[in-house]
Amino acid sequence: MGKTRFDFSGQVVAITGAGKGIGKGAAIAFAEAGARVFAIDHTPVTGETTVKAIRDAGGQAAFIACDVSDAGSVSAAFQRIERDAGRLDVLVKSAGGFSKQMATDETPEDEWDRVIDVNLKGVFLCAQAAIPLFKRQRSGRIVNLGSMAGLTTMAPETTASERVVALRSPEQRDAIGKATLVGRIAEVSDMVGWVLFLAAPEASYLTGQTLAVNGGRLMV
Repeated sequence: MGKTRFDFSGQVVAITGAGKGIGKGAAIAFAEAGARVFAIDHTPVTGETTVKAIRDAGGQAAFIACDVSDAGSVSAAFQRIERDAGRLDVLVKSAGGFSKQMATDETPEDEWDRVIDVNLKGVFLCAQAAIPLFKRQRSGRIVNLGSMAGLTTMAPETTASERVVALRSPEQRDAIGKATLVGRIAEVSDMVGWVLFLAAPEASYLTGQTLAVNGGRLMV
């Protein structure tokens, strides 16, 4: 079965958390659809790997190192996008998640602060930096990747990204898959198309909504 072809030719797309998981998959997919991609990540090694994959396939991409929880870092990242590309058409906020599995009573305050800073404050700071560009252009789209546990937002089911594979045992991942109607855990490729759809002109009247992509888990 062939894939739906999206066309983002001539558009500029910024993706946070582009070094791994859904963010990386979305960055590559947007580039394949003709977009000029700015891959934003706090880890240069993974971010540059995404950019290399795009360029090796003939796409346009640049890496920007950025801590989305730091206002100065975010401001500098979007200033560079404006300087280099002159515009921004789509912002995908994929940076987020958590790096450790801990019960509430075992979670130290600094870990809580880190999760809130990246997952919540980071959304605010990136939107704050992107919106002035959108206003000047009188156009723009923001897609936030949230969570089933949590502007237009996609709430993906637990996905077998690098982070999840490192955190969850094979038995845990199998149990997650069995809890869905589809009968398997989601792969990054299951999520990427929805990100492009939400950013596409065809979805321009869809706003202020949370799209749950969960393999029917909530129906079981």
